[in-house]
Amino acid sequence: MKPCNHTRLMNYVIGMCKNHEHWICVFNDLGYNISIIEQRIRTSSGEAVKPDIIVTSNKLLHSLVFECKGGITVDTEQLRRYGTLAENDLRWVNIYTFDNFHFDVCIADIQKNHSAVLFHVNNQFPMITFGDDDVFKTGEFGEKKLNEAFQNPISLEGKIPPLSYYPFCEEDEKAYIVPFVMRGLVSIAIKKSKRWFKFF
Repeated sequence: MKPCNHTRLMNYVIGMCKNHEHWICVFNDLGYNISIIEQRIRTSSGEAVKPDIIVTSNKLLHSLVFECKGGITVDTEQLRRYGTLAENDLRWVNIYTFDNFHFDVCIADIQKNHSAVLFHVNNQFPMITFGDDDVFKTGEFGEKKLNEAFQNPISLEGKIPPLSYYPFCEEDEKAYIVPFVMRGLVSIAIKKSKRWFKFF
């Protein structure tokens, strides 16, 4: 049983922020770290958005606000709300100064669905697309170093996609989720039993 595309994309993006010898480390190399995962943000215009992941680089004074699209369905109203996001709405990210701080909303998708997703995004935001053989960019980032890093497709030859950072989501099938839940329950039970035996 394999994870759904959304779970895969979440892991791929998070993995790019890590120093992972078996995965591409583009974001890690540029100083990006995970700021938040799946947290609702109220924009200054009164709209609400809930990015899948926000990564931030103190080195570049830049954040990437990720929306991971595992399927072909794109909520155009959601994209409109992302368009209302401003620098001030991200004032809580961990960065040493907000002078010259900037950000990009970025859509992450899977290559087999790219044409359908791109049609709806319509170049409103830059995109990072994960294929079987490489990762490539569509559109332009507001950060020069990112555009340079993705100037050419990045090969995935010999790479092993990470799947442990974000175990599952609501889109995954129950048969895929159950082993994670069972392992979690067993772990909790063992920890509680150890405390109980220490008491006696």
